[in-house]
Amino acid sequence: MAPCLDVSGVPDDVASEADIDTSFYTKHCSVFGIPVLGSDNVDDDVIKKASRLAADMLKDRNDVRDAMHDRFLRILIAARMQGETLRDLPDLVDLERSDYAGVGPTPFTPIVAAHDRDVICRQSTYETVRPGNAFVHEIGHAIHLMGMNFVDPTFDERLKSAFLNATKVGLWRVVVPADLDGAEDLPALTSRDLTGNDMERDYLEYWAHGVEIWFQRRSVQVAVRWVDGESGPILAPAYVGTRAQLRERAPDLYALLGEAFPSGFVLEPICAGS
Repeated sequence: MAPCLDVSGVPDDVASEADIDTSFYTKHCSVFGIPVLGSDNVDDDVIKKASRLAADMLKDRNDVRDAMHDRFLRILIAARMQGETLRDLPDLVDLERSDYAGVGPTPFTPIVAAHDRDVICRQSTYETVRPGNAFVHEIGHAIHLMGMNFVDPTFDERLKSAFLNATKVGLWRVVVPADLDGAEDLPALTSRDLTGNDMERDYLEYWAHGVEIWFQRRSVQVAVRWVDGESGPILAPAYVGTRAQLRERAPDLYALLGEAFPSGFVLEPICAGS
């Protein structure tokens, strides 16, 4: 099934199969049988766009999306612009914090949850340096944990190996020229602590951040360097934010992403003209 064209109420069979609280979730779309859900507060266009984005990310691998569907994955959208937080969702009332940008699945909670603002256009998506996108990030987690791991028993270990190899050599640590040691303006030029960034947190985040880079939703800082300015050399941060840059820097991760998304398609821009 392609992404839905019309938003409807939650069908009885879907609500029963996935134990969905229809007193809260009143809006529903289907992505290859995977429900996309929201309350009355979520705009219909947000539900439809979330459906399209998820469908695009899942369209390459029938086996992966079938594995996710068979494990009862559901995609939840919170109406942040109307004051909802992820903890307002019935499935996430026990969430320890209300300010999470998104939530990915576990074996016990087959859920992807994100806010409406990560589906619609925001001004920041026009920037060359992309700040990240929780919706794409959490769908990435689901593709790994509920899809690829079940259709390819070797995938998880190969991803761990790629992550360990990258961290061993400090592949994603911010490189700073030697003559900048102790420079007062250095903190303003680095988006993360110089000892590392989220690409080094664990292999799960390594994958999900890689998915964001693959779909050009995130730029990861890797260096501070001198560049030519109008009045002489200036300091500037350097990023990895495209597939070509990712392939050059982390070919192992790039190859694994290519297995999940073999056609090489590009997601639609969040904003027209971005």
